[in-house]
Amino acid sequence: MPEQYNRILIVDDDIALLNSLKDVLSHYKFNVDIASSVNIALKNVNQTQYSLIISDIEMPKKSGLELLKQLKEVMLVATPVILMTGHFEIDYAIEAISLGVDDFIKKPIES
Repeated sequence: MPEQYNRILIVDDDIALLNSLKDVLSHYKFNVDIASSVNIALKNVNQTQYSLIISDIEMPKKSGLELLKQLKEVMLVATPVILMTGHFEIDYAIEAISLGVDDFIKKPIES
């Protein structure tokens, strides 16, 4: 499979989770980049084409919802986005759906 079709960006402020997810997905032959903040993620998206972006919702400074809004409304990125959360709140879900989220993953995540 060509590299551009299996490159995933994972965004979370939890470095241990980032590394765990990277290890699991790399085992299945995905090329995985990680970002510990929204700002780092946006820089990565400007430099690399991803087939999927997975982001935590709750992060310091900027949230996953802010990342989603930037990707879909400002940068016009068509890449699917999945948001992760440890505590699912309906307000987050409504806003995320209106911004074009593709799916949700509930934390903790099992490999």
